Amino acid sequence: MKRSLFLNTLVALCAVASSTLALAQSWPTKPVKLVLGAPAGTAPDTAARIMAERLGALWGQPILIENKPGAGGMIAMESVKSAAPDGYTLMFAHAGAVLVTPKLLKAAKYDPVNDFATLGFVADSPMVIVANNEIGGKSLAELISAAKAKPGQVAFGSTETGTLPFLVGHGLSDATGITLQHVPFNQPATAIQSLVKGDLQYYVDGIAPLLPLVKSGRMRAIAVTSDRRLTGLEDIPLIKDTVPGYVAVGWFALMGPKGLPADMAQKINRDMNQVLAQPEVVSKYRDISLFSTARNQAESATLMKSEVERWAATIRKVGLEAQ
Repeated sequence: MKRSLFLNTLVALCAVASSTLALAQSWPTKPVKLVLGAPAGTAPDTAARIMAERLGALWGQPILIENKPGAGGMIAMESVKSAAPDGYTLMFAHAGAVLVTPKLLKAAKYDPVNDFATLGFVADSPMVIVANNEIGGKSLAELISAAKAKPGQVAFGSTETGTLPFLVGHGLSDATGITLQHVPFNQPATAIQSLVKGDLQYYVDGIAPLLPLVKSGRMRAIAVTSDRRLTGLEDIPLIKDTVPGYVAVGWFALMGPKGLPADMAQKINRDMNQVLAQPEVVSKYRDISLFSTARNQAESATLMKSEVERWAATIRKVGLEAQ
């Protein structure tokens, strides 16, 4: 009896495995939905459409962008969490929705590591520290020196408390032992205006909105948060040149619901990396200050876990609590 039960169980498991393998090999046979936690026409939307167009051509099926903005990406993330793990609903996730939102919004009922399959990282979105030309320092070393001399009197701005740029500023303070005065802004345009006018010494944000003003000489870029010099921005120092080991970038990643078949996850990863290697994609991403990354699926899952743990620790150190 026990032998018969064992054989029946084994046959059933083999049948499931065979069915899963067949699904992964034949997929996709219909349009794939790519959910995005940002409105149409934004930079994240543009990045998602670049990826979707080329993956769709590779798969022979259209990829339909579904914009679900709001609540820091929570709405989009939860819709993918509850989707069937069949590969027909994927998430074009931005770092804030994965790293910050579930820690700061009590309503966010998802775990970015345990409730999703990380398929791969699409592109890094580095940030830059900029300074007012008159009252800001000429280098990151000068910022740190001034903050040590006058604790709490050197001001840096960012978009709202709890955003990644905000956490970058606090992470820098923690790494260097300085105390900075944080000035939150509801809109990047307001912060940029304050910096240019001289009401603010330093500001941290993504590269895209700041680069034209740096190139025109209206503000000074003193450090980029990436781990390598960026093409076209080679003359801007890295934070890690002054603070060894300090790297902090935003990013976009492709994710799916938990339970996505392993073969399917690996196929998606291989195909997206093939797309990311296309010179046209590299160029289009660079135009919107994104820098393509390519990691295999296992490396991506490991990095995702590391990122979640790192920023959760930073949020705890800052003392932010979920609302």
